[in-house]
Amino acid sequence: LDHLALQTVTNKVIQSAFMNAYHSDNTVNNNYFDQHLEDNHNVMDMLASINGPNLTAMRFSLFNAKGDYINYGTKLVDAKMIAARMTSSEFANDYKALLSNQGNRIISPIHHDYWSEQNNTEIISIYREIRDVYDTYGMLEIQQPYSKLESILQFSTLPQLKVYVYDKNRDIIYGK
Repeated sequence: LDHLALQTVTNKVIQSAFMNAYHSDNTVNNNYFDQHLEDNHNVMDMLASINGPNLTAMRFSLFNAKGDYINYGTKLVDAKMIAARMTSSEFANDYKALLSNQGNRIISPIHHDYWSEQNNTEIISIYREIRDVYDTYGMLEIQQPYSKLESILQFSTLPQLKVYVYDKNRDIIYGK
C-alpha cells in the first residue's frame, strides 16, 4: 500500500490538480473537483492506472483542508458523509495530526469507514501528504479491508504462530 501511496503523491498530474485546488477560490462548501472536470478526469485516470486492473486497493481518497475531495475505488462513498466529515472538528484535528507527521506515512489502526454510511467493514488506512518541496496541497488515504491483511498474515500450516503488527507508536495494527 505504501508503494501505491508513494506513486500517487509523487505523480505530477495529481500534484498539479491538488495545487490548482489549493490555489483556487473554492470554499469548504464547494468541492473543486466537482467544478473542474478536467482535473477530476485526469486524477481519476491516474488513480486507475496506479491501482491497476486488479484493483489492488479498496479505495483512494484524496482531500485537502478546504473540503476538496476525490476518490477512486470499489467501495461507494456518500456525498453527505463526505461533507459531514470534511466540516467536522474531528477532521480538522485529524488533518493537523497528519500534517505534523512531516511527510512520513501514517498507518491507521483498525477503524470503520467515515466516507460512507456502509461502514460495517473494518479497514486499515495508510496516509501520505500530497506535496512538493515547498507546500502541502492535500492528503491521500488508501483504504484496505482488514480481512485482506488478516488473510496475508494468517499461517494455517503454523497455527501456534501469532503475528502482531504495530505502528511507530507501538499501537497494535494487527493481532487481535
